[in-house]
Amino acid sequence: MSSTEADIIFEQLGIGSVLKQNWLAVPANQREYSWTSKEVKALFQGFAKAVADGDRGYFLGTIVAIPKTGDLLEVVDGQQRLATTTILLAAIRDYLAKREPVIAESINNDFLTGIERAARSRIPRLRLGVDDNEYFSARITKQQSPPSPATASHRLINAAFAEAKAQVRNIVAAAAEKDHGDILNQWIDFVQSRAVVVLLKVMNEASAYRMFETLNDRGLRTSQADLVKNYLFERSGDRFGEMRRKWASMRGALETLGDEDGTVLFLRHALTLMMGFVRETQVYDAVRNHAKAPQPVMTFVTHLESMASSYVAILNPDHEQWNEHTEATRKALAVLNLFDVRPLRPLILAVGHKFQKRGEVEKAFKFCVSLGVRLMIAGAMRTGTEEESVANAAHKIFKGTSKNPNRHTR
Repeated sequence: MSSTEADIIFEQLGIGSVLKQNWLAVPANQREYSWTSKEVKALFQGFAKAVADGDRGYFLGTIVAIPKTGDLLEVVDGQQRLATTTILLAAIRDYLAKREPVIAESINNDFLTGIERAARSRIPRLRLGVDDNEYFSARITKQQSPPSPATASHRLINAAFAEAKAQVRNIVAAAAEKDHGDILNQWIDFVQSRAVVVLLKVMNEASAYRMFETLNDRGLRTSQADLVKNYLFERSGDRFGEMRRKWASMRGALETLGDEDGTVLFLRHALTLMMGFVRETQVYDAVRNHAKAPQPVMTFVTHLESMASSYVAILNPDHEQWNEHTEATRKALAVLNLFDVRPLRPLILAVGHKFQKRGEVEKAFKFCVSLGVRLMIAGAMRTGTEEESVANAAHKIFKGTSKNPNRHTR
């Protein structure tokens, strides 16, 4: 057997069978549940078309997991598909609970939950990450009223349950109620056997991480932000807990902006302050070059945590950070946000993060307004030359080698 064969085992099976045959857990270094109604609907509509086509299967892509003790698989890639499929199965179970209790019990026991004898409790077969698991588990096990959604990911989970409930009602809408059990049972069979995934079992974290990168290179569902997070968690060593808390704090601040793609843009601008000009496509490589051991990783993520608050502040003139500053400062910041000249954002971030004195901040923001107007009129940002100049000025301010953005952006 080759080393590749030894390190990676793969099999093709229905996503329902993955849930039925294993206990699954999402590790702490994975992102929270992130699918919006758009992705959830697309999955359910794909299922519906495949079910209507009879024998036609539906390929859901690859799931990467690391075998742990017993039947436990640690999910490296595939959380969103597994969780959303679980939510759909739970919605079918709930619909059939009073109409077809035997089928509902089978769904619950085969795909959704199992008994943990030592704890004497029923637990989900799929366990999400630390921020989502309690809320998700309460919805799946139905052993207690679920807590109110407390985070953006909880609200997305809640929305997915609503979409799943609506989907189940759509499935049976045109049929007599006596046939609902048979119709939904066809869906269960489809999810178990014909909603196909390739399950890749990799034997260790290093192999999983390489596979994760390879799948991302091939255009699957992984963003640079996910890769950065996984890389930093992998390199944090025995400071993993501290690393996770700081990353969660950073993400919590950025979530207030309501921009799903904002993390990569923030990382790019933060790296620019620390290293000089970084292109969007270079974010992941820049992080790998910048932080290779636990201490540099912790220093880096500490900077990210600190800068996230300043980043949110520069995008909101009413932020509390500006309470002690002049009205002219707020007005200049409002104009900068109105312009939304993104190549200027690292410079604005550097000023907001490093300058403390009222007069310094006001003067620097007014200069940024003037610079933004000139650059827009000249169309100078299109060439990239001025963008690099602005980025390098931001880097010098962050490093403390300059207090004058004007000096480096002429």
